[in-house]
Amino acid sequence: MPETPASSRLVMRTLDGHRLSVRTMGNPQGVPVVVLHGGPGSGCSPAMADWVDLRQVRLVLPDQRGAGLSRPRGCTRRNGVPHLIADLERIRRALNIASWVVVGGSWGATLALAYAARCPGAVRALVLRGTFTASQADLRYFFAPRRRLKSRHSVARRSAVRAPVTRVLHNWAHAFQFDTPTVAHRLAAAWQARERALLEMPSPMTGPRRLRPAACCKYRIQAHLLARLGGLGPRGILALAAALRRWEGLAMAIHGMRDRVCPPAGLRRLQACWPALQVTWVEAGHTVAGPAMRDALRHAIEAAVSAPRRAQASVLPCS
Repeated sequence: MPETPASSRLVMRTLDGHRLSVRTMGNPQGVPVVVLHGGPGSGCSPAMADWVDLRQVRLVLPDQRGAGLSRPRGCTRRNGVPHLIADLERIRRALNIASWVVVGGSWGATLALAYAARCPGAVRALVLRGTFTASQADLRYFFAPRRRLKSRHSVARRSAVRAPVTRVLHNWAHAFQFDTPTVAHRLAAAWQARERALLEMPSPMTGPRRLRPAACCKYRIQAHLLARLGGLGPRGILALAAALRRWEGLAMAIHGMRDRVCPPAGLRRLQACWPALQVTWVEAGHTVAGPAMRDALRHAIEAAVSAPRRAQASVLPCS
């Protein structure tokens, strides 16, 4: 097998004080593929390169604002979907890419859909995995059990009452931003425990005080973005369905039938609004850890990379 080029990393500075970490891998002359990580706040992993053939693909792995190796870590200032879309356009132009295949998982799928709706000429094809539609229904499903969270802190107590989930998340976002590290660690540990339970992962053998600082940063960004429904409105990505229907590119979604983090009902609602979306249901959960989901994702990316190229987009910003 021929050797693939070594990876490289660049740091892009924004005018509003963020430093974005972008890793590139693969064939510089290959089909550009950008992977949008989930979380929000998690960051990209070099293991994402296993999903593509680096001999044919120019892989771009950007860490979103405040996530991964981007700095300031955990920063929520000017960190919303419009900013993230503008960052993608900044990266695309800097790398002199006319259009690229956009791959997104979970929250990354949400961002991929919002990007395609607002910058259709920049997107050659879409591959979505475990799509989170950022709707009220999605958030209620994930966070309803948190109303039982007990804490001596007033903000956490306010989240225990029966309140709209976005109000609960606003309280949590405020606590992550302004309260003591002890409170932030406690909230992050509760969030992580719920997440791991839905993923059917064992709980870590560490208490809240020993939670890694990166985890607190991750959940600070999650609370900040999800409290605002990603800036997409109460229906989340479904509000952009009309724009997505006008987009003519190839769009594929892979979703686990046992996904407990992003329930299949959200993707079914999206498909009803956007019939052109090609959905593959996999006997799997939310993550890419199992072979069934990993193989389905690889095949979908191969199909997207091989799809006929649409009219070239300009390297100028999207409208």
